[in-house]
Amino acid sequence: MSSPSRVLLVLSGVHKALQFEYLASHLPKDEFELSFILLNPEATELESYLGQNGIQVIRVPYSSRRQIPWRVGKVIRLIKGIQPQIVHTHLVDANLIGLTAAWTAGIKNRIHTRHHSDFHWAFHKHGLVYDFYSNRMSRKIVAVSPVVRDILIKKEKVDPNKIIEIPHAFDASEFDRVSIENISAIKKKYGYDQGGPVVGVISRYVHLKGHRYIISGFKSFLQKYPQAKLVLANAHGPDRQSIQSELKQLPANNYVEIKYDNAHHLFKSFDLFVHVPISPSVEAFGLVYLEALAAGVPSIFTKSGVANEFARHQENSWIVDYKNAEQIAQGLLELYENKELCKKMTAQGRVDVQNYSIKAMIGRYRDLYRSMLKEN
Repeated sequence: MSSPSRVLLVLSGVHKALQFEYLASHLPKDEFELSFILLNPEATELESYLGQNGIQVIRVPYSSRRQIPWRVGKVIRLIKGIQPQIVHTHLVDANLIGLTAAWTAGIKNRIHTRHHSDFHWAFHKHGLVYDFYSNRMSRKIVAVSPVVRDILIKKEKVDPNKIIEIPHAFDASEFDRVSIENISAIKKKYGYDQGGPVVGVISRYVHLKGHRYIISGFKSFLQKYPQAKLVLANAHGPDRQSIQSELKQLPANNYVEIKYDNAHHLFKSFDLFVHVPISPSVEAFGLVYLEALAAGVPSIFTKSGVANEFARHQENSWIVDYKNAEQIAQGLLELYENKELCKKMTAQGRVDVQNYSIKAMIGRYRDLYRSMLKEN
């Protein structure tokens, strides 16, 4: 019996990501032996998970692009020691370091996953150099959604045959295992256990996510429901100062900010959920769309990332126009007061998210790795 093929994943700036835990635990071990290089300044939850599950994981200290030349040299030496048949990189800095090191070390099977959409095109043109370099250095590129695939083909002129679409996955059953005690505990922990509708948001503080329109829409919602609470989770990011300035238009006791907590418990603690990125391509994927529907939370969305593929107005979610606070306010009122509509939408949403199963994602990665090895 032949030994498993060695696959090295190089990641940068990842603290915890279930996608990699799923890959590590579900990819057939008799066929593939995974190793990880994590480019991080300190230990992370992912590093602990991998180590506890017997998977080779090496942390290379990394905190600035000024360190890239030295980290490339370090990763070249690690690759020569691991001797992988495939090197697969994730996120911009890991792409720059990992693909360069793999090419230098003579690894033919180089893959990177494109996790962002048109962010560099819209806001940081200098970042396009990194994207074009990564595209050129990779034999295959994984696009996490049709939005990303279209950008690669139409804007960056990548050969379509080079692109493999593999959407993210998640375990919808995790939401069924959340107990009433868990929900009560998280509400009490953050002080929104006093009744009144709870409106949840789980997005980093980046203006592209539409926080200002959520805040304005929620302000209108308060006129009818003055006891309502806006819960903003993942409340950190580059636009934190401006978003907190917007929050000042709300009474201090009507909102709470949470940096990070268990997503399954958070979603189940919400009466309503809002995720409204400001354009169709702001999200490369947008896992929170799927998580909200899996949790059975009546949700208000704009169509961005993966929501372009499945979100349908008044069928599985309430769809609003981009940058439209009035429609958000209308949606909050309608969903909070129309229980029959919510029941129909959440039931359909639970069905629709089954298309993003862990089994399907693992099958696509297995097929990708197999096809590359056969081409050698």
